[in-house]
Amino acid sequence: MAAGSLSQVHRALLIDGTEVAVKVQRPEIEKIIRQDIHLLYYLSRLAERFIPEWNIYRPTRIVKEFADWTLRELDFEAEGHHAERFRAIFKENPNIHIPRVYWEWTTKRVLTMTFSHGVKADDLAGMEALGIDRKRLASIGVDAFFEQFLTAGFFHADPHPGNFFATPEGSLCLHDFGMVGYLDEEARRILLHVLLAFVKKDMEGFTKHFLRLALIDERSDVGGFKKDLSNILSEFFYSPHPPSAARAFFRAINQGARNGIRFPSDLALFGKAILTTEGMGLLLYPEFDFNRELEPFVQKAWQAYWSPRRLLRSVETDLFDRLELLKGLPDRVEKVLIKLERGEIGVKLDAGDLHGIKQEFDRQNDLRILGLVLTAISVVTLGLFYLEGKRLLFGLSLSHLSAALWGVLFVWFLSRLRQAPLP
Repeated sequence: MAAGSLSQVHRALLIDGTEVAVKVQRPEIEKIIRQDIHLLYYLSRLAERFIPEWNIYRPTRIVKEFADWTLRELDFEAEGHHAERFRAIFKENPNIHIPRVYWEWTTKRVLTMTFSHGVKADDLAGMEALGIDRKRLASIGVDAFFEQFLTAGFFHADPHPGNFFATPEGSLCLHDFGMVGYLDEEARRILLHVLLAFVKKDMEGFTKHFLRLALIDERSDVGGFKKDLSNILSEFFYSPHPPSAARAFFRAINQGARNGIRFPSDLALFGKAILTTEGMGLLLYPEFDFNRELEPFVQKAWQAYWSPRRLLRSVETDLFDRLELLKGLPDRVEKVLIKLERGEIGVKLDAGDLHGIKQEFDRQNDLRILGLVLTAISVVTLGLFYLEGKRLLFGLSLSHLSAALWGVLFVWFLSRLRQAPLP
């Protein structure tokens, strides 16, 4: 019922009568792909050797990334795991449907999933016949991808219309999870700053944070890239009919390559994915405005990033790590002292030096503990101010008591900080 370069999809029934879609890998396709990749490596090395001006694009690195993506797509068990992860991400979203994987009928070359009824996202006549609101469907799709990019950090990297179905109920069904991208928490945080700067038309902020995502070396022309990026952003910020943020981001990545500035492969996948997502939105609804859809989600993601619950969870994680470090510190110090006694470490110290080191160690230890306690109390105080008037102790609000405690500890922290360190 469907075919692609790597596989065919067949409609089938399980023994119990369940209707399923079975994705079957083409025979010998892995061998063919590996042969093609070897040819691409050979050609890329020739290009780097005989066409020096192409070296700025690093052809061999591009072939390697292409090879990694393509070979990963040949593992249908991995694709099944990706599908399960997306099911977890959207489990509370009734507008997104992810087919179930039947693992007893799945291998590395065969993938069996729930059969999805509906029409492809590019079948406008079919959606019209089903009475599906295409504008609403476009908004559902864009919201789903922002959720993947900025919240989950795990996204569908090939969101073309053929990989999506509109169900008769009006929900959006995602398919084909072979190519996915990953954005860690740090990358998502920086990316959120980039998109927020774009929404606010902050050219300097966009450039600063965008460069934090880049991979820069001695061949990178950072100054030239800043000028080119300024020209791109001027067109987007000061045009009566500006193009979308998706196109700005994609053009910025491409311009980086021309200036010897690389970006992580997953970020390039992100740029491709948001551009394809915008294209799908325009196909569903010609008046679709990516920038208008982007702004409220970025604001919501920004508020969620600074929510007391998330900050408290972050403090809990950091506090656990620091406590584990402090817990193991005496053993580490003891091991160092034993080595010093045995003469295994060639260091000369007199009693005065040791006393000074001990004082400085105590001071640094106090600062670390006080810093952790101050951070925790800051988060708790924010939460208590949020619940102002709902919690009292001896007739006083807990937020005021917490703020007073924070002030006392902060003064103590400053006094310890001002003590002179070792000369």
